[in-house]
Amino acid sequence: MTLGGVIDALLALIGAFLVVTTFASAVRTVVVPRDEPVFITRLVYVVVRSLVYRVAFRMSPVRRERLLGYYAPFAVLVLPFVWLLVTLFGYALIYLPLGINDFRQAVLVSGANITTLGSAIGGDDWPHILLSISEAVVGVVEVALIISFLPAMYSAYSSREKQVAFMAVRAGTPPSALEMLKRSHLIGDDVIDLEEVWDRFEEWFDEISDTHTTFMMLPSYRSAHPERSWITTAGAVLDCAAIVISCLEVEHTPRAQLCLRAGYTSLRSIAASFSIGFDPDPHSTDPITVTRSEWEAVMDELEEVGLAVRADRDQAWADFAGWRVNYDVPLVGLATFLAAPYAPWSSDRMVVVGSSVITSRFPWRLVWARPEIYPTPDRPSEPVPGGDPS
Repeated sequence: MTLGGVIDALLALIGAFLVVTTFASAVRTVVVPRDEPVFITRLVYVVVRSLVYRVAFRMSPVRRERLLGYYAPFAVLVLPFVWLLVTLFGYALIYLPLGINDFRQAVLVSGANITTLGSAIGGDDWPHILLSISEAVVGVVEVALIISFLPAMYSAYSSREKQVAFMAVRAGTPPSALEMLKRSHLIGDDVIDLEEVWDRFEEWFDEISDTHTTFMMLPSYRSAHPERSWITTAGAVLDCAAIVISCLEVEHTPRAQLCLRAGYTSLRSIAASFSIGFDPDPHSTDPITVTRSEWEAVMDELEEVGLAVRADRDQAWADFAGWRVNYDVPLVGLATFLAAPYAPWSSDRMVVVGSSVITSRFPWRLVWARPEIYPTPDRPSEPVPGGDPS
């Protein structure tokens, strides 16, 4: 085989690899219902996120939040164009050994076929005809996949946001466990009677555990209200459940415990999909990002409104910390990673997120742009102790 023949064969193999890899990426991103390390998909999201975040964190908080709201939808729109572009160039490389010696002409033929214009087949022999037909089919399938992908993802987004709005009524905006318990008590409800909340959010946590790992961009979709976020809502629900279980003089609350367990397993699975490290089996005495003084202040406020706080504060704190340690790093890590709007005990503090692995099958890594959290009276500008999940 001549050198020219070897080069032609190599180009054809590279082109075939690009086509197959891209088509597999599209199928695994849209069709396969699990968290798959899809290289092209993750690469697109990492690059777009890095560019957007580097610009966003040079803006004022209001303009930053507005720009971050466009990031996820824009990345989703970029993805199908990348699929089609890589497929186009992959087929162009395959056409080169088949008699189209000019790369510009090969790109023209490939572009005409993938867009189904039909104006340039490239030849009337069987290899050209079959390649042209296959490219047209691949292009149509990739477009069809993204069309079917958007309704499914936005349906999951709508379902998530219903519960976020529900919690805004119960726990305020931004949401907090303290506000949720105070409102529940002051309007005449018994704090024990939060069974509806525990049941609703146990289902919600199970749902987002599935959808937010299947659709990689969904966690980055921000709420329509700039001060709301699914991750801060999750934190308020979990903190409320932990306080009710460990700090208040109430009867045994198994549904709150089930909701709490569903919540921290859900946040762990989502954090793992973004390579945010955490201890899967933490000890109850491990440090958490909520300080004893912060917790004491909340207990004092609960007592002021008439709630029965456990007399043994030391044991109550130990029990609360023992629950919080299960979701502390995943919660704060995701809030940091997503640059969530301010909420107490979640996005008002930081842990080091570090690098995010694009795919677990290759050693390549790109660093996520780490947000510089802007300081406010309630938001520290430096990370607080709580572990390094990187």
